[in-house]
Amino acid sequence: MSVIKKSWYKGKLSSGEEFLDSLKMAIVLRDRKTVIKGWKFDYEASAGGWFWENDEYPDVFIIANLFWEQEKAVDFEIRDEDGSNILLNILYTFSPSDDFDYDLIKYVTLLDHFLWQPETKKVLNPAD
Repeated sequence: MSVIKKSWYKGKLSSGEEFLDSLKMAIVLRDRKTVIKGWKFDYEASAGGWFWENDEYPDVFIIANLFWEQEKAVDFEIRDEDGSNILLNILYTFSPSDDFDYDLIKYVTLLDHFLWQPETKKVLNPAD
């Protein structure tokens, strides 16, 4: 399976400050008990993983890590229930701004966009 890249450019993080902002964003999303279209956010601090789970889709979960491998990107993966199989992988460019709230909204908007993609719908609803 190959990664679908939704942008022609992705660059490396320029500072540790951007990485710290991503940790702050994960904590804010978790503490606000963020839910997007039934997908609930959770953050695994020890592994640094950003997870989205939905009771309507108990056999899968979404990993959506900001600054995956220190790239200016969000790596969206749909994995099976035990996490061993990647069913879909899409990488979106994410260039951080100087405005934390803007970046938070941008991340959530990307997730919303990802959920509406035909590739995503096909994996979540294979019978359709």
